[in-house]
Amino acid sequence: MRCDTVLLQHGRPYDNAVAEAFFATFKKEEAYRRDYSSEADFRKSVDAYIQFYNEVRPHQTLAYKSPARFEELYGKRDL
Repeated sequence: MRCDTVLLQHGRPYDNAVAEAFFATFKKEEAYRRDYSSEADFRKSVDAYIQFYNEVRPHQTLAYKSPARFEELYGKRDL
């Protein structure tokens, strides 16, 4: 198996579009809407949001299904 090194260019969000989109959504839907009393409170909020994002929140690119539901349905299809 061959692996090539990819160098990301500073200031080019398209190099990591999935992560950029997640963090933009996280900031809009969670981080900017709350005041955190401590770093521990913030960390709990991040964990809860990631669980919500993957298991509950519908995604437009997944035909308005959560990633967990989309994977469940994808695994049941006939290949």
